[in-house]
Amino acid sequence: MTETSGGKKVHRARKTPTIVYSSLPPTVPSSIEISYHAIDRSLLQPFEQSRKDVIVTSQILYKPGILASARINFSGTRWNLRYEKEITKVILFPSKHQLCAWEKNLNPDWEYYDSRQDPEPMSMFFVEGTYDFSPENFESLQEDFIQYLLSNETLKVEYNPFFKLDRKIDESEESFSNRCMEKAREDFNPEMHQLEETLQRLQDRLKQKLEKEVREMGDDLATLENTRRSGGHDVQEEIDVHDSKTTIEDIKKEMGGFNELRESKMKEFQGNLTKVAQERETESFRMNQSQIHLLRFGLIWLPYVEFVIQEEDSRRMELVQSF
Repeated sequence: MTETSGGKKVHRARKTPTIVYSSLPPTVPSSIEISYHAIDRSLLQPFEQSRKDVIVTSQILYKPGILASARINFSGTRWNLRYEKEITKVILFPSKHQLCAWEKNLNPDWEYYDSRQDPEPMSMFFVEGTYDFSPENFESLQEDFIQYLLSNETLKVEYNPFFKLDRKIDESEESFSNRCMEKAREDFNPEMHQLEETLQRLQDRLKQKLEKEVREMGDDLATLENTRRSGGHDVQEEIDVHDSKTTIEDIKKEMGGFNELRESKMKEFQGNLTKVAQERETESFRMNQSQIHLLRFGLIWLPYVEFVIQEEDSRRMELVQSF
């Protein structure tokens, strides 16, 4: 604050605000479940080791939080869904002017062994006047938790749109791909046989064409030979023999490349099959309120350790989360 005295400005130092803690938790209605989060000492060791020369003292300080746990069920006839999971949220208790920060889960890995029935000895409690521990407020917070789950918890189902196959919740991509490929082969098996039959007919026609050309060339050669023996000369017969030889060579080349053609067609067919089997789409499913089963909802005291740190000629407080 600044005051004026004799035309001069005099600065009056502001007092450092002090926070008053209580050695006892506030009275909470018996209808509300109360628990204490266990302290994880391993979280404090790095801090204590790095500042052991400047730590003057410390104390355990509890802040209020909400422990909310629910089992949610996704079910649907379209994909024959049957899936359950549990969700637990540990958040700071909101004041009267705050919204619940359900997305800021302070302990995503919370388990039942993290809970205690009693606080640590010689601990303190931080409680503001803006905290409302009434049953009515807890009912409102509980409804807020349910609405949060309804709005934010969805189940994404990955599926193949061609074969209407869905990927199971715990199924690997490799396993799902194999199932889709098996289904593709099963559904396209008639087309595979049709392709093989078409290629076989083409090969048979080439063989028949070759046999025909060989026979006709044989006849032309015999005729040409007879003509020569009788001292004659027929240019057309020589042209026919030459054309037959050329046609035979062309057919042999075509037959020689037939295996390559077969392999190419089968590879193309297999590629199309794989492409269809690998098609993926995703659909999101939401639940309704009847599919939410509340397991636990109550007040949980969250432990912190407040250290007094000596820095040259002054001291400061530092709060370390210990859960």
